[in-house]
Amino acid sequence: WPDINLNIDLKAPGTALPLWRLIEERDLHDQVCVGSFSQRNISRFRRLSRGRVATAAAEVGTALALFGPRWVTSLLRTPADVFQVPPSVPLRGRSVRVVTRGLLDAAHRYDKQVHVWTIDDADEMHRLLDLGVDGLVSDRIDVLKDVLVERGAWTGRP
Repeated sequence: WPDINLNIDLKAPGTALPLWRLIEERDLHDQVCVGSFSQRNISRFRRLSRGRVATAAAEVGTALALFGPRWVTSLLRTPADVFQVPPSVPLRGRSVRVVTRGLLDAAHRYDKQVHVWTIDDADEMHRLLDLGVDGLVSDRIDVLKDVLVERGAWTGRP
């Protein structure tokens, strides 16, 4: 599938090396973005790939970049190309939006993309795309395709 880009999540320990070998073997360097909630997994993958594959910030890097004091974020030099975040998080019994215009502006200022997970509702997909997110992670690819076709943004086959 040369026309498809994929987000790959390193969930289990020991998955960085086999994934790197597959990417090398199939020459998929420009078609994947690798992420993980585990700082250890993503750090190992970055050492193996030496910057040849886009990576997402692990949970700690994302939290520091998004919510840390200004002096922390200015010192933060994450090698990540992408922040993968939920649209909102629960905080003290209420929902706090993570994906805001301010977040997108800050990320784009540092040449970082923002991908939002896991979005399965068409209206929410439209809202986030209108806001300017760079990518959506979804379990409902059929719904996402319909949204992209409706917006004239589908570049794949019908």
